[in-house]
Amino acid sequence: MSNLAKHGIASAVALIFAIVFYVDSFNLPKDAASLPRILTWIIIILSLAMFAEAFYKERKKAKVTSDPALKADETDEPQDRIHVFRIFVFAALIVIYVALIEPLGYFIVTPLFAIGALIYLKSTKLWKSVLIAIGFTVFCYFLFVAFLKLPIPMGLLS
Repeated sequence: MSNLAKHGIASAVALIFAIVFYVDSFNLPKDAASLPRILTWIIIILSLAMFAEAFYKERKKAKVTSDPALKADETDEPQDRIHVFRIFVFAALIVIYVALIEPLGYFIVTPLFAIGALIYLKSTKLWKSVLIAIGFTVFCYFLFVAFLKLPIPMGLLS
């Protein structure tokens, strides 16, 4: 599968989720709906930009390959495998995260999910994952609870 096709599929999935979340935001109170709507527009713009970048690179690659003066190895781009199992495991982690927010509470489940996800995706070391998770959770507390006074599922902390 070409990189353009991979990016096209990822972009389409992101667009579908963004549109679903945008439509669902109409069920929220007016004040609470503004942030999800802004975030969904950001997701829409970024997914379209991702596809446009992939399309541009594919066109550039096609022009380069049609030019006989250029070497063939200049057009080769590494093809990364799609790890389907990892995608399904990560999707399952997200489903478990969403299911546990209400009974356990946002401020317990979110840092655990963030640490687990960052470690599973092998994106950072453990200590960085913990700092990111704590920092993000503290930021969300001050933004949504202290500043905006929005209700957050507290679960065990209530």
